[in-house]
Amino acid sequence: MSSLLQVLNILRDSSRNAVNVTVSQLVAFILLCGRVKSNILLLYPSDHHPTMTPPILPKETTKFLQRSLNMNLEDVEACWSAVQDDVWHEDNVLKGVLSDEAVQDTFATYGGSLYRVYITIIRLLIDTQCSNSIHSHFISTYIILYQLRMSICPQ
Repeated sequence: MSSLLQVLNILRDSSRNAVNVTVSQLVAFILLCGRVKSNILLLYPSDHHPTMTPPILPKETTKFLQRSLNMNLEDVEACWSAVQDDVWHEDNVLKGVLSDEAVQDTFATYGGSLYRVYITIIRLLIDTQCSNSIHSHFISTYIILYQLRMSICPQ
């Protein structure tokens, strides 16, 4: 994985306007590229090995990134040069934030036990048609406990 300094050096060397690329654009670029990797592969010839990082982005992907991130073409190409291997051969940190489910797994693994409590809520539903009939409904859910004075209360 590249260090931030390595990425910044590549950006500086690859684009005249790299100074205009914001942190949010770079982070979004990495996350979007990670999410559309299979689409990038679909546009490459069938003999391109899927574990090899594509040297350039297909035109369709470049246009998508350019429009969605409000970047010029040169900056999109510079960002790809800077982070392509990190996107293509993602480490566990990047894998842990690429989807909502991945974020939940990361949170559960590394911090979820501090803030979340798994409980079963029993909700009694009373049938309005017959007052003697009571149905129970079980819902398993995560909750976050708060205290007025201490904000989130770790368990």
